Amino acid sequence: MIKFPAFSSLIPAFSGVLKINRVPRRVYRWCTATRLRKVLSSILAILIVLTSIRFAFFKPTEVHAADVFIKFDEGYGTTSAVNDTNGTVSAGSITNAVWRTEDLCKSGKCLFFDGTGDYVSFGDNANLDMAASDTVTIELWFRTSDITSGNRSLISKYETAGGDGGYRIYMNSSGQIVFGIDSNNTGFPEYSVTSASAYDDNKWHHVGAVKSGTSSMTLYINAQSVGTTSIVSTAADNGDSFFIGRFESDTAQDWLGFIDEVKVLRTARSATEVKADFTGETSSRGTSAYFNPDQDYISDGLVAYWKMEDSATPTTDSSGNGNSATWTGNATRAIGRFGFGTLLDGTGDYLSVSDSTSLSPTAELTVSAIASPSASIATKALVVKDTSYRMVTDGSGNPLCQIHDGTSWQTAAGSSVALSLLTWQTVNCVYNGSQTQVYVNGSLRGSSTVTVSISDNANALRIGSDAGGTYGDFNGNIDDIRIYRRAFSPSEIQNLYNWAPGPVGYWKLDEGTGTSAYDSSSNGNTATLTGSGINWTPGKFGSGLSFPGTNGSNYYDAGSGNSIDDIFDGGGTISGWFYIRGSGDSVIPYFFDKQSLGNGWYIGYSVSGNNARPFLNMQFSSADGEWRFNNYEMPLNSWNHLSVTYNNSSTSNDAVFYLNGTPVAVFEAFTPGGTRNSDSSLSLALGNNQSNGLNPAYAYFDDLRLYNYTRTTSQIVEDMNAGHPAGGSPVASPIIYWKLDDLQGNAKNSG
Repeated sequence: MIKFPAFSSLIPAFSGVLKINRVPRRVYRWCTATRLRKVLSSILAILIVLTSIRFAFFKPTEVHAADVFIKFDEGYGTTSAVNDTNGTVSAGSITNAVWRTEDLCKSGKCLFFDGTGDYVSFGDNANLDMAASDTVTIELWFRTSDITSGNRSLISKYETAGGDGGYRIYMNSSGQIVFGIDSNNTGFPEYSVTSASAYDDNKWHHVGAVKSGTSSMTLYINAQSVGTTSIVSTAADNGDSFFIGRFESDTAQDWLGFIDEVKVLRTARSATEVKADFTGETSSRGTSAYFNPDQDYISDGLVAYWKMEDSATPTTDSSGNGNSATWTGNATRAIGRFGFGTLLDGTGDYLSVSDSTSLSPTAELTVSAIASPSASIATKALVVKDTSYRMVTDGSGNPLCQIHDGTSWQTAAGSSVALSLLTWQTVNCVYNGSQTQVYVNGSLRGSSTVTVSISDNANALRIGSDAGGTYGDFNGNIDDIRIYRRAFSPSEIQNLYNWAPGPVGYWKLDEGTGTSAYDSSSNGNTATLTGSGINWTPGKFGSGLSFPGTNGSNYYDAGSGNSIDDIFDGGGTISGWFYIRGSGDSVIPYFFDKQSLGNGWYIGYSVSGNNARPFLNMQFSSADGEWRFNNYEMPLNSWNHLSVTYNNSSTSNDAVFYLNGTPVAVFEAFTPGGTRNSDSSLSLALGNNQSNGLNPAYAYFDDLRLYNYTRTTSQIVEDMNAGHPAGGSPVASPIIYWKLDDLQGNAKNSG
């Protein structure tokens, strides 16, 4: 989606896929360099005119920056791990709450709180107080499941002991949001505003709590004012700690769900400014044009998400709703579409999930599954909650989506295209209250008119089986199952189909000091310096590491965490930025090393003249395989982006190398034989052979990533661009890029 917040009243937003088909020859001939320059000059002139009109009719006003901005984007650590990006307050410490990846968060990464002893504490700071005359705004995003009793605390700076008062933002037992303040601890709250509606629906919601000096306090939910109350002089400043996800020591009120993007402003946000924050037009400094699609669609309304990465029963529900799936029969872990999946043999194998409120939507529904059938797909069950909803196939193997109203199964939405064997395919079922739809690989394949409520019953949900007995057990691999309590739009279905998970290991190398390189993937694969001589240096983005090229046990050890084990099983990708300075003490220096005594793999390079030739060595039971650049073509003494993809499931597969986003010709130096040898017990070393220290890299490293699936060419280009596929990417930027950073709604930044 392309958005122009500054011109929202003049230019409509564009959402969709822009396709350019074959260009006619006469058009191609017309597009000379001179004419293109004229066209671009005309476009620039139009934008300048629009800018002038905008300032003529919409006068900018000052927008106060967030004094405290807690983004939760670190992805690692616990003690002093949560930073205020403005540095106004000292870093907060995490107790039990866990980092979650971008696909489960509102913006970037976030934290998940399980409702039992999970919180973040920042201690006391005057910038977090609400003194009597203070104008203060607190904003945040949250997502939580159904609440049936008690309170769930979002923000608190209040202790029941003493007499100095304080404030709280929490959800009550009815799912309503409460903003309360108190001056003397005699009975909280002294003044409060409570929303009329409930928000315990697994969707992302924005809270804006505004205290306007001694006059009023206002509560906004999703940029809408839900209440205002008058106040008199109420001093809510105190010496208490500032908690996220907890109310002092009362564990019964701990938050259950996700929290993201907490802001504290020493000013009262207006309704217009709160709306700008809600719509994403403001950051910590104000408003900015942006070209990336919102990421929250993929978690908004998510009530169950089985990644299928578990090695044994039960399969964890990553949605935060606790819908664990129990294995039945001979269900086993196998290679999945992303990382691992679950293999079902078609005879009594399935996963069972107990009934819950979250799995029983009545108005809208989206079910998503990625499947690779091994045998006949005729009349099989994929995801079924008997007499509620089901994703199955007909006698020809065509996917069907159907809902039940408590009396009968309604008319199914059927695909006219059957599923293929031994191929990963994404199937989606959508019910929006008036229509049932079935999608395959992101495309609508069938629909039916249905206008009923989905039956709510106590039946368990099954993956790969139908408890009603109408459809047979699924035979094949299944992965990445999702259930949403809302209907996806066609564009969201397409985005979900194109979605891919983030890296399982990601070392930005931006620390710039110390002996630890932290893993920003949220998997905790911290790399620690072993030996000496490896120093921090300016990198491609921020800082990087300088490897000296001298023999010895000098490398960074990233450990042997499960998330980075056997990443080439079923397909994996490794990438990074490298500034090769030479070969140093070794003829074949190593970038990465995860091998020992014939097990595992390593990636290195050799040097000839002013160029290097990278290679991948993969160790198999009978003979090792090795793939190299055809030529020495990776330049020395300059930054270059290198990516390697490989699938070790067959010895006939070849590695694919990319240099600066472009595939490179590769030859097979050694042909693999037998079966691959697991690296699951071995540590990952950066910059040397960890066994003997005789393959030291003589290079700078930056932005290293490991994925447990094969990245596409476009995804590799995105990695090369530091995650920026659109305008403003650090590499391969467009020839013209207008950020329009000073054109912000009706406001301008304050420094």
